[in-house]
Amino acid sequence: MTRVFKLKIEALLHDIDHGILGVSVACVHTIEFQKRGLPHMHLIAFLQPLSKLRSPEAIDSLISAEIPEQDVQLQQLVLKFMIHGPCGLLYNRSAPCMEDGKCMRNFPKPFRPQTTLSEDSYACYKCTDTGILHTVGRHQVDNCFVVPYSPFLLWKYQCHINIESVFSLKSIKYIYKYVYKGGDRATVEFSRNHNEVKYYLDARFISASEACWCLFEFNMHAQKPAVVKLQIHLPHEQTITFNPDQVPNVAHVLANVQQSHRDTTLTAFFKANRCYPELAHALLYHEFPQKFVWHAPSKEWKPRQCGFAIGRIYYVQPTAGEKFYLHLLLTAVHGPVSFMDLKTYRNITAPSFEAACCARGLLANDQEWSTCLEDAAAMHTGSQLRRLFTTILMDCAPSHPGQLWMNFQEAICDDLKYALQHKYPPIPDPTQEQILDYGLFLIDNIMQQNRKSLTAIPSMPTSNMPWVNHLDNPLIADQLNYDTGQEFSSLHSPTYSSWIPWIPLHIFHMESMESTRGFQDSMEPMIIITVVVVVIFISYVFM
Repeated sequence: MTRVFKLKIEALLHDIDHGILGVSVACVHTIEFQKRGLPHMHLIAFLQPLSKLRSPEAIDSLISAEIPEQDVQLQQLVLKFMIHGPCGLLYNRSAPCMEDGKCMRNFPKPFRPQTTLSEDSYACYKCTDTGILHTVGRHQVDNCFVVPYSPFLLWKYQCHINIESVFSLKSIKYIYKYVYKGGDRATVEFSRNHNEVKYYLDARFISASEACWCLFEFNMHAQKPAVVKLQIHLPHEQTITFNPDQVPNVAHVLANVQQSHRDTTLTAFFKANRCYPELAHALLYHEFPQKFVWHAPSKEWKPRQCGFAIGRIYYVQPTAGEKFYLHLLLTAVHGPVSFMDLKTYRNITAPSFEAACCARGLLANDQEWSTCLEDAAAMHTGSQLRRLFTTILMDCAPSHPGQLWMNFQEAICDDLKYALQHKYPPIPDPTQEQILDYGLFLIDNIMQQNRKSLTAIPSMPTSNMPWVNHLDNPLIADQLNYDTGQEFSSLHSPTYSSWIPWIPLHIFHMESMESTRGFQDSMEPMIIITVVVVVIFISYVFM
């Protein structure tokens, strides 16, 4: 089974490279093994602009979500491999995909007379109501349960191949996160008896298929084209590796480095700009791998003979000081030949990289923070962007933080619509105002962990909605979801007052101090404890 799956993967990748989906410019895939041990692949293919599916007609020519009625062979393949479930309240309430009475994959799909495009997710495929039912197992199904597929790929490989057309950066980031999330894990509990502390072990289950895959040394992940990691460091601060068992001391290591003149990708970039000015003068640092190849043994860039690669500079935090401003200059200055050349603008050499950024106008109007957030928004999730934005607010003193929030609020909160739909208590269809307000609430929580608050920043909006019930822990949220006034009134009721003459009087004096917010908050746990004691006391008396 492992060898057959490997052969099908190679054949599929060969078809994609030869234009079965259109002219492909990049492809990345990873192999996973389900809990039952069966292998499956997640693949993302990037097409050239002329080959992209930009209209409903183009999508319908490649992807279908219906049971074919004219082709009997294809119909049998769809019914065998591309039917979800069936699940739902009318079909199978105990299906693995069911959660809170609904299918996690949103099946059955609603009928649609035609394919429509969505700006923030996948395309909504054509699903007509033909009135024709087909038998799958013990159930009758229609087009609502068909998983989107490519007719040609399904006919050729005769296995489950779900194909989707993606239109937004949000969906791309989710897919990449899903591709790189790693294998499934299982939580195993070890305990001697019920009275001892429980120990939990985060473990992995390796099936026979995965074991064979590893024994055959098949790749678990592959991508095309290659992504070249580009180092970034300040002058004379590059990383040096050495074997402590082979060198007598650190001075000997430094002497060898100075004699060998071993370059990093950054210092070799400066040298290549001097050696190949015609080819390299129009390239930025991260664009260099498109025209040059990094030769690791000789530590130098050489002109590329064929193909291309993608360059990615290592991420630098905004709080990194001069290193961050060096990163900013490398993304704006073409063809520099040295660190000093980066600092020079209009024949004036700045004393620092930060001053050079100011001279070039890169720091005006919070440009460095806008560039930082723009770069991060292309590959980071909403939770990571919120922490980055909070770091900028707390440590970097932007000139117009409110404007930064307005420019990047959608990217910062791009994962909160799903979070609100699945938090406790859930909001089935949160509005944009609720999503952004919840984002401000989470940002303020992060700042409060560092003893700061959004209210201290005049131009920043603050959260106006009560989100205390949407905490990460639903048990805590449920315990905090009570009416304080009702608890006070219940303590004064005749039913309880006749049975609790021994309760300390300072609890009843709390009503007069209700206007003191801090005292009220600090005494709320005491109220809960008191009510519990009263209930236990009453139960004991009546027994």
